[in-house]
Amino acid sequence: LENLSKNSYNLTLMYDQGPLSARVAYSWRSRSLQAVNVNGTNGSDALDASGGYTQGWALPTWAGAYGQVDGSISYKVTDKFTIGLEGQNLFSAVYKQQMQQHIGMMGREWDYTGPRYTAMLSYSY
Repeated sequence: LENLSKNSYNLTLMYDQGPLSARVAYSWRSRSLQAVNVNGTNGSDALDASGGYTQGWALPTWAGAYGQVDGSISYKVTDKFTIGLEGQNLFSAVYKQQMQQHIGMMGREWDYTGPRYTAMLSYSY
């Protein structure tokens, strides 16, 4: 089935004591079929230098196995005021897309977003 991984795992460690709260989470999923005959894999009649076709027809595209670590920490300054920091993809995981060809899986796209950080100020009244 499209976009369904055979295996996926999540692990979260949390700490919440007094004014301090922290969380570290790891999520992973095995490769999954994205689609067939889409995103430029529906073929072309372009020829390479040897006279062979450069693109096969109706190639399946796959999302490679992917895992990332996220984390957050917050401190309750008063009963109404909290500050915090959140980070996503802390270890710079790279998302990879592959095409299934007669010679095996070939890389198609690599997405590097790098880590992302968010600062938080919260006031409740």
